Amino acid sequence: MTDLRRWADWAPTQFDKPGYMADDQGDWLVAPCSVTRDSGPLERSNWETLQADLRRVDVSEETWEIHRFGHWGPGWFEIIVVKPGSKAADVAQEIYTALQDYPILDESDFSEKEQGCFDESWDAWLERDCLADVGKHLPTEELQEEWEDDEDAFLVARDLDPSEFRGELTQFLSYSVESSGDVYVDYFDVYHLLERYPELQRTPQEHAHQKALEQTRPLPFP
Repeated sequence: MTDLRRWADWAPTQFDKPGYMADDQGDWLVAPCSVTRDSGPLERSNWETLQADLRRVDVSEETWEIHRFGHWGPGWFEIIVVKPGSKAADVAQEIYTALQDYPILDESDFSEKEQGCFDESWDAWLERDCLADVGKHLPTEELQEEWEDDEDAFLVARDLDPSEFRGELTQFLSYSVESSGDVYVDYFDVYHLLERYPELQRTPQEHAHQKALEQTRPLPFP
């Protein structure tokens, strides 16, 4: 007895007709993982893991096939169907059973895909938003304007490496990756960041003065 559904009885959603595009493979079984245009890191990870497991038992793909079709909701849909009684069907059933207990087939691959979603968001908008937030929390209008004019020059004038500073911004960021792959920012701790980099709250002249004081300060006696 299998928990997998025949393609003839399967539909992408409750609003779709069962067996769509099944043709002469209506008795084949629909594997438990699918993807759409809108799939996030978890669905994509499980989809690729399923394919890898199926290729280990049938590299020729004669007992399993990927089918893609348009859909009124997410634009397109991809499913895998497996031939009943085959080793591919056994693998699909094992994965179906595993997913009933835990939704992730490969933790490492899933984490990599989540990190990829974060990296894309970081490059697209998140780093820019964090830097803008730093500027807004500088203590004077003079500093805020200097930051807005040229962030990198602002950092260099205070003996900070722009690349290293940008790389450390994520240490002050709390975020989560949604099932869709979108990144949601829980909190950016700009106050602790400013404590970590007090030179950001000084003008270049004040920074130079503070640096000179620290360099000429007498060493304590042993």
